[in-house]
Amino acid sequence: MKVDEKPLEPGVPKSPMSITESKDIPGEIRIFRGTTTIACDIDKITKAVCQPEARLKWVERMSKNILIKGKPDDGAWLSYEAYDLIWPISNRDYVFQQTLEKSLYQKKNRAIVKVTSIEHPDYPEKPDRVRGTLPIYTFTLEEVS
Repeated sequence: MKVDEKPLEPGVPKSPMSITESKDIPGEIRIFRGTTTIACDIDKITKAVCQPEARLKWVERMSKNILIKGKPDDGAWLSYEAYDLIWPISNRDYVFQQTLEKSLYQKKNRAIVKVTSIEHPDYPEKPDRVRGTLPIYTFTLEEVS
């Protein structure tokens, strides 16, 4: 297991620290987990993680985030995401099914966002992009104070 700790916003004084853990198993997808503590309302962070217009502002190299169906506020949605990457890596795109579950856990707010790749007839593969697949991706946001 490899553990790395660095500022969430490099060069910003008093930036929260981001802790990442990864484990490489030959022949398998890398297992990755990252944690940080941020002094911010959990609903604001959830919005930044889920809302397409918010994600376009902070997700590096994302060039498109289109809401296909549903809404994050309703707890389930489909989206198309495109990424313009640097040479020699080919540009990527994805079609995702996403869910948001809010609950109380040990008397504190919790939000769980689950993302998985799907196929959608309105968003076929494009010749100028590699269609990425994501078996499962989970954000767990927990209020700590």
